[in-house]
Parts: sequence; C-alpha cells; structure tokens
Amino acid sequence: MTAEYILIAMLIVMVYFLINGVRQGFLRVVFALMSSALALFIVAYMAPMVANFIKENTGIYTAVYGNISGAISKMTLGQASETEAINSFNIPQVIKMLLISNNTSETYTALLIDAFQDYIAAFMARMVVRIIALLIIFVFTKFILRSIGLMLDIIDKIPVVHGLNRLAGGVAGLLEGALLICLFMLFMTIFVGGKIGTSFFEIVESDKILSFIYNNNILLRFVA
Repeated sequence: MTAEYILIAMLIVMVYFLINGVRQGFLRVVFALMSSALALFIVAYMAPMVANFIKENTGIYTAVYGNISGAISKMTLGQASETEAINSFNIPQVIKMLLISNNTSETYTALLIDAFQDYIAAFMARMVVRIIALLIIFVFTKFILRSIGLMLDIIDKIPVVHGLNRLAGGVAGLLEGALLICLFMLFMTIFVGGKIGTSFFEIVESDKILSFIYNNNILLRFVA
C-alpha cells in the first residue's frame, strides 16, 4: 500500500459521491448532510456516556492500554525529555500535539495515573474508546434518519425543482464524500501502535496531502 493508492481510493470515493449526489439530487443529499450534522451533535452529547460504558463493560480499553504500554516499554527513551519522547513516536503530528498539550497534572489526575508511560497508554486508549463510541452512535443515528429522507422523493418530482436539485446535489455529494473520508481516517486511529496502524500512518506522514487531511480532521475534536 502506498500514498498514491490511498489518494486514488479517496478520489474514487469523491467521484462516486459526486455522481451519487447528481443522481439523488440536492434535497436528499443536503438532508443526508443535515442528518450527519445532527448525528455529530448527538455524538458530542452521548459519546462520553457510551465511551464510559464501553470502557467499563468491555475489554477494549484494557487491551489497547496493554498493547500501547507494551510498545512503549520496548522503546529506548534514554534521557530524552517527555516532549522529545512524544515527538519520536511514529504517530500523526496532530496526535503528538494533543499528547504534548495534555501532558499536565490535571490530565494525570483525570486518567488516574502518575507516570509518563502510563499517561501515553491511558490517553491513547481513551481516544480509541471514544472513536469507537463516536462511530457506533454516528452509524446508528444516520440509519434512523435515513429512513426519514425517503419522503423527499415526493418534492423532487416537482419539474422546476428537479433540474436545480440534481446540479446542486453534485456539490453536496462532494461534501458527503469528504465526511466519509474524515470518518475513515478517524477509524484508522484505532490501530495506532499496531502493525496496520504503524504502516498506515507512516504512509500518511510521508505524504503532504494525506497528512494535511488527517491533521485537519475536524472529527478529532470529538475524541481528543
């Protein structure tokens, strides 16, 4: 897998959603975008509760914590400062910045830890759990709202509306495709520290376009 293949896949996604937007029309695509915005609002409200439920009732948090803690213990940090140590990790730049900015006594207290290596493992494990919670809520909410969008077919049959509806649908479709790409990039964060994640983010960090897309992913604000 190379950066070129990933970019081609993203381009295919954007073209698909452009064509799909033209086919479905502006009204339905905009409704899909509005339902996505509503889903994100619901995510912001419910994600902490769902994330806490996942942490307390599944082994996901413990597994991720153990994997990352084990990976860090194998690293030779030497006399490097904590900031230098974080910058040496093979993870996206935006996550490095989050780790550095949150490396405070308040965060240590909130995570119930007192050592630097435990902080890295706990922070990343919490982020992974929050991403999983976000994806579950988002998909569930979108599924429910999608059924409501079927009613928009009646409006689309009005002659005057039909033409403009298709044209504007292409633009809205591109936005929907961009949102899907952001969700995919966020999903891959779950594998940070593993072989798949390491390989993927090495590619991302080596390509200016991919690193720009990831580091400016607005969805990261919901899980940091």
